[in-house]
Amino acid sequence: MDIHKNFHRRIRIEGKPDAVEGYLLTVSDAQTGELIANVKRVAVLLDVMHDNKAIITYHEKDESGKLVVKDHEPVERTVTVDNPELSVTAYDVNEDVPNSEINE
Repeated sequence: MDIHKNFHRRIRIEGKPDAVEGYLLTVSDAQTGELIANVKRVAVLLDVMHDNKAIITYHEKDESGKLVVKDHEPVERTVTVDNPELSVTAYDVNEDVPNSEINE
């Protein structure tokens, strides 16, 4: 499945605890579970007063499924979807500071 300009379905962003780098995350349709292949970047906006949003930058594809290229670069587009499903994990990466000092 690919993102396109009329895409407004909920997405699911997932990663494994030992694989949190961006290129190891998966983005899929929240209802069908189908992976979305042409995502370049996802910015997540968490807002306690309004709907949460995922701002998705993707590479545009033509009707035959090929990347659209202009001036030797893939064409990028952006679409916003409401209320993405997220699994968020935070890791302590500062090994020099004890956890008790970080949480104070």
